Amino acid sequence: MKRLLAAVAAVGLAGAGTAAWAARTDTDRGWEVALAHKHTLAAANVTLKLVAAQSRAKGLKAVVERDGKGDFEVAITGFPTQKAAAAARAQARAGFTTASVERT
Repeated sequence: MKRLLAAVAAVGLAGAGTAAWAARTDTDRGWEVALAHKHTLAAANVTLKLVAAQSRAKGLKAVVERDGKGDFEVAITGFPTQKAAAAARAQARAGFTTASVERT
């Protein structure tokens, strides 16, 4: 758990502000770091709560995106460049080994 929280705390480069549910129809806002995929919204919300507190402290926005039936992605959004998101992903991989950079 300490590694997870440390990884989330390290992901602090740029972004919006609060945790939120993000529908797949959201407007393109730049780059994001997809941290984890969960099978249920409840499971995704558990991870979101861990990530949201740390994200808000860094001025970032943590979201849950529904990627399909039974696929909920926890992500940190609002990175202005792919390079910024990639740097955050490298740090996040300490706690989220499958973290990836995506265009939002």
